[in-house]
Amino acid sequence: MTADLLAVLDAAGVGMAILIAHCHAVPWALCLAADHPERVAGLLAIDPAVGVAPPHPHTMESEQRWAEQVDAPADWAMRNRHFWRQDGGYREWIDFFFGQQLPEPHSTKQYEDTVGWALDTDTEAMIAEREGRAAPTGSEAEALCRQVRCPVRVLHGSDDRCQPVARGRQLAELTGGDLVVLEGAGHLPHCRDPVKVTRLINGFVDGITGASMHTTTWTRGACRPRRALYLSSPIGLGHARRDVAVAKELKRLRPELEIDWLAQHPVTAVLDAEGEHIHPASQ
Repeated sequence: MTADLLAVLDAAGVGMAILIAHCHAVPWALCLAADHPERVAGLLAIDPAVGVAPPHPHTMESEQRWAEQVDAPADWAMRNRHFWRQDGGYREWIDFFFGQQLPEPHSTKQYEDTVGWALDTDTEAMIAEREGRAAPTGSEAEALCRQVRCPVRVLHGSDDRCQPVARGRQLAELTGGDLVVLEGAGHLPHCRDPVKVTRLINGFVDGITGASMHTTTWTRGACRPRRALYLSSPIGLGHARRDVAVAKELKRLRPELEIDWLAQHPVTAVLDAEGEHIHPASQ
């Protein structure tokens, strides 16, 4: 894998690169950064599958039973070589798997794409890929991470059902990198929140430093407190009193709701008296 990566860089005429890797590609990126530091200026890892922390319990169990004959497997137990070879078994597995990788609401397009891509190959190729992995684990993985000297940033979804956040956190600590936890995100944040992830990538590329680890959290919109912007017309104070009554009823039904008002005088006078929050843009 390292030889292939170097060959691609050479063919493209790239002397030094910033690597962006996801899941099981991260260990190979780490190997390249550790063995050829003159070729790697930085590494950004997304939901890394690096064995520096235990996997999810369901992953560990399915790994242990990968080569066994399992009767009527369901859910994660479908990650099984014999089940994949059964008629429709591999398709049933990927339908379940990508549903788990995309727990965010409204992921239909990404789900259809990932399932479609998984069907571009065949069962035997995926079994060979699964059995051909030789990524380091445990103390060997820790030693690999400690060899990396380039700047590192780790992005990890808090609802990642493939790789636990502990792996991303430990990778950042061992490499002296930054960790950004994406609150509410699953295993494919670059698919579901591409603008945020792209900005994090660009920021990393633009400002690569050797600073000590810094942890931040970003929360997906669907997981943030509910907010509303209420536009209230200045035509008559009866209008304003009605809108205030509507807002109070909304907050009674949804106590967590935050309402900002976009309004003009004399409506703002009524809102001030009611203790409502007026948006600064009202000025």
